[in-house]
Amino acid sequence: MREMTFQRSQTEQRNRRLRYGISLLEVIACTALLAVMIVPIAGVIRASARSIADVEGTGDHSAQSELRGALNWLTLAVRDGVVLGIDRNGRSMKLQLRSGDVVEVTRYDDQLLMIENGAKTVLAEDVSDFALKTIENPAEPGQAIGIQVVLQSVDAVSRDRVSLTATIAQPTQFSSVAN
Repeated sequence: MREMTFQRSQTEQRNRRLRYGISLLEVIACTALLAVMIVPIAGVIRASARSIADVEGTGDHSAQSELRGALNWLTLAVRDGVVLGIDRNGRSMKLQLRSGDVVEVTRYDDQLLMIENGAKTVLAEDVSDFALKTIENPAEPGQAIGIQVVLQSVDAVSRDRVSLTATIAQPTQFSSVAN
């Protein structure tokens, strides 16, 4: 029996040499794959933690954050729309939104409500006080240049009284300030 030996070419021998380490391209590809996999997982974990904290009452769903959200919405609505009027007691206001819809913002049953054509939208819960005050131009009495908005609430978890105030400057856009 005759023994056959195969001789490898130089190219095959070069390719057969063992490599030590990993290339930069492999590191970059691996890092990209890890990032693509970890970012969504981190988002799911964060959302789950927030949900659990809200249910247990230890989350950031505090009276202050709820009032701040309502106050931010109201500030943007006043800046983008037209204030049609504030009642004499400073407890409600009529506002024409950018879309052209006319809404009333008022406090009723410890809720800050936006009322549009009879439909009520809750802007904030557990609101103990909602006050509006027209800011007039000192140089021209009677000309409104802004609104001061005060929202107060009691935090359900800590029982602390929370009060937020916003001053919304809005020159020459009021059609009337007192009904």
